[in-house]
Order: sequence, then structure tokens, then C-alpha cells
Amino acid sequence: MLIEGQGYEAVKLTIIGSLLGAFAIILVSPLLLISIDNIYSYVKNYIPYLLILSSLFLIYKEKNKMWALVIFILSGIFGILTFNVPNIKEVLLPMLSGLFGLSTILLSLKDKVKVPKQNINKDKIKDLNLHKSISIGLIASLLVGFLPGLGSAQGAAIATSVSKKNSNKTLLVILGSIDTIIMVMSIIAFYSIERARSGAIVAITRFIPQFDLNTIILFMGVTLIGAGVSAIITLYLTRFIANKIYKLNYRKIGIIVSIFIILLVAIVSGPLGLFILLISTIIGTLPIFLGVSRSQLMGCLIIPVIIYLL
Repeated sequence: MLIEGQGYEAVKLTIIGSLLGAFAIILVSPLLLISIDNIYSYVKNYIPYLLILSSLFLIYKEKNKMWALVIFILSGIFGILTFNVPNIKEVLLPMLSGLFGLSTILLSLKDKVKVPKQNINKDKIKDLNLHKSISIGLIASLLVGFLPGLGSAQGAAIATSVSKKNSNKTLLVILGSIDTIIMVMSIIAFYSIERARSGAIVAITRFIPQFDLNTIILFMGVTLIGAGVSAIITLYLTRFIANKIYKLNYRKIGIIVSIFIILLVAIVSGPLGLFILLISTIIGTLPIFLGVSRSQLMGCLIIPVIIYLL
């Protein structure tokens, strides 16, 4: 949509999804707080099998199923080997930066991308089945939110496979809702089952090692306020950037970001981190060449988790 001059509308759609997703998950959070502990105690022994079934389902939904399976297994082997590298700090930084960041940037540099002037349309966006979109996002998030190794990419893949009639606009609303819902669910999961399901929660627990009900209520309030304030700020900044972005040199920005990632990995993870970054970047380019969803690269986390739980 950015290349079509509709970048502002794309951001607006994800903001709509995020706001409605925040309201939806907070409305159902009392039910989750009451029931999630019992549900988790029942299914925790089946988590590796649920991960296997989820992964097979996502591979089945691919057009190139064989290559999807190959990418998933290759990423898993890479993840197992990487997690066993001794004496390396923040191993996820080079691994995920290469798989999902640097690989995409470098491939985009070979294409002469020209960003056109953006259409800043402030009219209401029509033809959005918001009730259905948020419901799909909520259900998909509930399915993957408490499973280790699965995240918003897998939730989005499951959500978009429910209906073949989703428009691009509807998909963006669903994606926006899933990211927010899974974030709030991670907080609920940490409180209920004492398991961190996202990097953000791990970071939060360094400052708040133990949650109580008052903390959860505080987080819910902060979520609503933060969602509203950030939506306003994001739309304002998006309008500003959309009016300027066509003047920027996309290639130079990509080179600068690539150099920043490499330097950051070198400082944090050292020479071994740079080697992992190199390998992960190579693997990260494969789905693009083979016509496979890049969500299959999450095998780097899912397969090690499955092996560990089994």
C-alpha cells in the first residue's frame, strides 16, 4: 500500500485494529483470569503436540508445502545449534535480526524502490467488517497466545486462513488487533501461570518480578490510556512522515539501518554473534526466493521448544 501511495491508510487500519483489540481483550480478561489457570493445568502436558499440530497446519496452508517444511526444519536446526553456542550474549539478537531484519533489507536494496507521494485521506474507511475482524483476531490470539514459540505471525496466519474473502484492509485490521491482544494476553499469562510468553514481558519482570491482581488492573488501565494516546501520536507522525517519505532515498536508509544492525550485534554479541547474524541472514532470504511465508522461520524457536518440552 505504501508503494501504491496508501501508506497512511495502512497505518490507520492497523491502529483501528489495535484499539479495538485492546478493548476486546480487556473485556474478556476477567474470564481469562478466572479460567486460564485451570485450562493451562489441563493442556500443559499437551503443549508440544499442540505446537506440532499448529506448525503442520501452517505448513499445510502454504502453496509450496514442501519448501515450507524444509524452511521450518532448517530454521529449527539452526535454532538448536545457535542456542547451544557457548559464551555468547543475547543470542536472540543476531538470530532474529538476521532471519527477519537484515535479510529483508538487503534483498530490498537490489530493487530500485521508488516511494510515490502518499494520499493522506482523512475520510472514514468504509467496508470494514470490524466485528468479524476483531472476533477472528481474538480467537486466533487465544489459540497461540499461551503457547511458547508462537506469536503474532502465527496468529495472523491462522486468522487469515479462517476466511478466504478477507480484503487487504480487513487483514490489516486483524493484524493490528492480534499484536495488541497477544501483548495483553502475555501479561495475563504471566500472572496466571507464571510463564513469560514474550520478550517484552521478560523485560518487564526485571522491574516487577511478581505480579498481583492490583498490578494486572494497573496494566489494563495503562493499556487503554496508552492505546488511545499512542494512536493519536502515531497518526500524527504518520501524516508528517507520509508527506516527506517520497523525498527520502530508500536505498541509503536501508544501508544505514543495515550498518546499525551489524554494529549493534558486534557490540552486544561479539564475533560469534556476527557469524550467527551472517548465517541467519542467508537463511532469512530463502523464503522470499522460494515463495514461502517468512513465518516458517519461527521454527528457530518452535522446534527447540518442542524438543525441550518432550
